[in-house]
Amino acid sequence: MINSKVVGRFNMKLLSHYCNKLFTGTLFYLLTLGMMSPAFSSGDILVRGYLVGEPCTLMEEDESIVVEFGTVIDKYLYLNTKTHPESFQIRLIDCDLTDSPKVKVMFSGAENSSLPGYLALDSGSMASSVAIGILDENSELIPINSETKLYPLTDETNTLNFKGFVIGEPDAIKNKTIALGPFSATAIFTLIYD
Repeated sequence: MINSKVVGRFNMKLLSHYCNKLFTGTLFYLLTLGMMSPAFSSGDILVRGYLVGEPCTLMEEDESIVVEFGTVIDKYLYLNTKTHPESFQIRLIDCDLTDSPKVKVMFSGAENSSLPGYLALDSGSMASSVAIGILDENSELIPINSETKLYPLTDETNTLNFKGFVIGEPDAIKNKTIALGPFSATAIFTLIYD
Protein backbone atom coordinates (compact mmCIF):
# COMPACT_ATOMS: atom_id res chain seq x y z
CA MET A 1 0.00 0.00 0.00
CA ILE A 2 1.37 3.40 -0.98
CA ASN A 3 1.26 6.16 1.61
CA SER A 4 -0.40 9.18 0.00
CA LYS A 5 -0.65 11.69 2.79
CA VAL A 6 1.30 14.56 4.23
CA VAL A 7 1.03 15.62 7.86
CA GLY A 8 1.95 19.13 8.79
CA ARG A 9 1.81 22.18 10.96
CA PHE A 10 2.38 25.88 10.65
CA ASN A 11 4.19 27.54 13.57
CA MET A 12 4.12 31.23 14.30
CA LYS A 13 6.03 33.09 16.95
CA LEU A 14 5.97 36.68 18.04
CA LEU A 15 9.25 38.41 17.27
CA SER A 16 8.40 41.63 18.99
CA HIS A 17 5.79 44.32 19.33
CA TYR A 18 6.84 47.75 18.34
CA CYS A 19 5.31 51.14 17.96
CA ASN A 20 5.53 53.16 14.83
CA LYS A 21 6.84 55.87 17.13
CA LEU A 22 10.51 56.46 17.72
CA PHE A 23 11.71 53.41 19.62
CA THR A 24 15.39 54.08 19.67
CA GLY A 25 17.84 54.40 22.44
CA THR A 26 20.99 56.17 21.47
CA LEU A 27 24.22 55.85 23.34
CA PHE A 28 26.72 58.59 22.94
CA TYR A 29 30.09 57.86 24.33
CA LEU A 30 32.11 61.02 24.43
CA LEU A 31 35.69 60.62 25.33
CA THR A 32 37.53 63.76 26.20
CA LEU A 33 40.92 63.79 24.59
CA GLY A 34 43.57 66.29 25.16
CA MET A 35 46.39 66.73 27.54
CA MET A 36 46.09 63.60 29.63
CA SER A 37 48.80 61.98 31.56
CA PRO A 38 49.60 58.39 30.53
CA ALA A 39 48.64 57.13 34.01
CA PHE A 40 45.27 58.87 34.19
CA SER A 41 42.56 59.68 31.70
CA SER A 42 39.04 60.93 32.05
CA GLY A 43 35.93 60.87 29.92
CA ASP A 44 32.25 61.65 29.88
CA ILE A 45 29.42 59.35 28.94
CA LEU A 46 26.13 60.78 27.75
CA VAL A 47 23.25 58.32 27.43
CA ARG A 48 20.00 59.27 25.73
CA GLY A 49 16.91 57.28 24.92
CA TYR A 50 13.19 57.27 24.40
CA LEU A 51 11.17 54.89 26.53
CA VAL A 52 7.69 53.98 25.30
CA GLY A 53 5.01 51.54 26.29
CA GLU A 54 3.23 49.20 23.95
CA PRO A 55 -0.36 50.22 23.29
CA CYS A 56 -1.74 46.68 23.76
CA THR A 57 -0.90 43.44 25.53
CA LEU A 58 -0.75 40.27 23.48
CA MET A 59 -2.61 37.42 25.17
CA GLU A 60 0.06 35.09 26.54
CA GLU A 61 -1.25 32.01 24.72
CA ASP A 62 -0.96 33.86 21.40
CA GLU A 63 2.79 34.46 21.68
CA SER A 64 3.41 31.12 19.95
CA ILE A 65 0.60 29.93 17.68
CA VAL A 66 0.48 26.49 16.09
CA VAL A 67 -1.91 25.87 13.19
CA GLU A 68 -2.42 22.12 12.73
CA PHE A 69 -3.24 20.95 9.22
CA GLY A 70 -3.37 17.31 10.25
CA THR A 71 -3.30 14.85 7.38
CA VAL A 72 -3.27 16.35 3.90
CA ILE A 73 -3.97 13.90 1.07
CA ASP A 74 -1.82 14.48 -2.01
CA LYS A 75 -4.65 13.46 -4.36
CA TYR A 76 -6.77 16.26 -2.83
CA LEU A 77 -4.03 18.78 -3.67
CA TYR A 78 -3.72 17.43 -7.20
CA LEU A 79 -7.48 18.00 -7.69
CA ASN A 80 -7.92 21.27 -5.76
CA THR A 81 -4.37 22.74 -5.59
CA LYS A 82 -4.91 23.80 -1.96
CA THR A 83 -6.53 22.70 1.29
CA HIS A 84 -9.44 24.27 3.13
CA PRO A 85 -8.11 27.05 5.38
CA GLU A 86 -7.53 26.57 9.12
CA SER A 87 -8.39 29.56 11.30
CA PHE A 88 -6.14 31.19 13.88
CA GLN A 89 -6.32 34.38 15.90
CA ILE A 90 -4.08 37.02 17.41
CA ARG A 91 -5.76 38.60 20.45
CA LEU A 92 -4.79 41.94 21.95
CA ILE A 93 -6.05 43.16 25.33
CA ASP A 94 -5.70 46.20 27.59
CA CYS A 95 -5.19 48.59 24.69
CA ASP A 96 -4.37 52.23 25.37
CA LEU A 97 -5.68 54.02 22.31
CA THR A 98 -4.21 57.42 23.16
CA ASP A 99 -1.38 57.34 20.61
CA SER A 100 -1.97 54.17 18.58
CA PRO A 101 -5.58 53.41 17.72
CA LYS A 102 -4.69 50.96 14.90
CA VAL A 103 -2.40 48.00 14.29
CA LYS A 104 -0.95 46.17 11.29
CA VAL A 105 0.55 42.68 11.34
CA MET A 106 3.56 41.52 9.35
CA PHE A 107 4.16 37.80 8.83
CA SER A 108 7.86 37.19 8.11
CA GLY A 109 9.54 34.03 6.94
CA ALA A 110 11.25 32.22 4.09
CA GLU A 111 9.38 32.69 0.83
CA ASN A 112 8.69 29.69 -1.42
CA SER A 113 10.69 30.21 -4.64
CA SER A 114 8.00 28.59 -6.83
CA LEU A 115 5.11 30.43 -5.18
CA PRO A 116 6.07 34.05 -4.45
CA GLY A 117 4.11 35.44 -1.51
CA TYR A 118 3.77 32.03 0.14
CA LEU A 119 5.68 30.68 3.14
CA ALA A 120 8.27 27.97 2.39
CA LEU A 121 8.48 24.78 4.41
CA ASP A 122 11.16 24.49 7.10
CA SER A 123 14.35 22.76 5.92
CA GLY A 124 13.75 19.71 8.17
CA SER A 125 10.47 18.85 6.44
CA MET A 126 10.24 15.51 4.62
CA ALA A 127 7.38 16.72 2.41
CA SER A 128 8.18 19.15 -0.36
CA SER A 129 6.65 21.02 -3.28
CA VAL A 130 4.00 22.64 -1.09
CA ALA A 131 3.83 26.02 0.64
CA ILE A 132 1.68 27.81 3.21
CA GLY A 133 -0.66 30.67 2.39
CA ILE A 134 -1.93 33.17 4.97
CA LEU A 135 -5.31 34.87 4.53
CA ASP A 136 -6.98 37.78 6.29
CA GLU A 137 -10.55 37.64 7.63
CA ASN A 138 -11.88 38.37 4.11
CA SER A 139 -9.92 35.43 2.65
CA GLU A 140 -7.50 37.80 0.87
CA LEU A 141 -3.91 36.54 0.60
CA ILE A 142 -1.39 38.29 2.84
CA PRO A 143 1.94 37.84 1.04
CA ILE A 144 4.73 36.66 3.33
CA ASN A 145 7.06 39.48 4.44
CA SER A 146 4.44 42.17 3.90
CA GLU A 147 2.11 44.10 6.18
CA THR A 148 -1.64 43.70 6.50
CA LYS A 149 -4.08 46.56 6.28
CA LEU A 150 -4.62 48.64 9.42
CA TYR A 151 -7.00 47.12 11.98
CA PRO A 152 -8.85 49.55 14.26
CA LEU A 153 -8.42 48.81 17.97
CA THR A 154 -10.85 49.12 20.87
CA ASP A 155 -10.05 49.30 24.58
CA GLU A 156 -11.54 45.82 25.02
CA THR A 157 -10.33 42.50 23.59
CA ASN A 158 -9.29 42.84 19.95
CA THR A 159 -9.36 39.63 17.93
CA LEU A 160 -7.50 39.64 14.62
CA ASN A 161 -8.70 36.69 12.52
CA PHE A 162 -6.50 34.90 10.00
CA LYS A 163 -6.41 31.60 8.13
CA GLY A 164 -3.63 29.35 6.89
CA PHE A 165 -3.73 26.75 4.13
CA VAL A 166 -1.46 24.36 2.26
CA ILE A 167 -0.98 24.88 -1.48
CA GLY A 168 0.85 22.75 -4.02
CA GLU A 169 3.53 24.19 -6.27
CA PRO A 170 2.22 24.50 -9.87
CA ASP A 171 4.80 22.13 -11.45
CA ALA A 172 4.32 19.56 -8.68
CA ILE A 173 0.55 19.67 -9.19
CA LYS A 174 0.93 19.33 -12.96
CA ASN A 175 3.47 16.47 -12.74
CA LYS A 176 2.01 14.90 -9.57
CA THR A 177 5.39 15.06 -7.81
CA ILE A 178 4.55 16.28 -4.30
CA ALA A 179 6.95 14.55 -1.89
CA LEU A 180 5.12 12.99 1.05
CA GLY A 181 5.92 13.10 4.76
CA PRO A 182 5.72 15.41 7.76
CA PHE A 183 6.30 19.11 7.29
CA SER A 184 6.39 22.36 9.21
CA ALA A 185 6.71 26.01 8.28
CA THR A 186 7.60 28.86 10.60
CA ALA A 187 6.58 32.50 10.36
CA ILE A 188 7.26 35.34 12.76
CA PHE A 189 4.50 37.88 13.29
CA THR A 190 5.19 41.46 14.24
CA LEU A 191 2.61 43.94 15.48
CA ILE A 192 3.02 47.45 14.09
CA TYR A 193 1.01 50.11 15.91
CA ASP A 194 -0.01 53.30 14.14
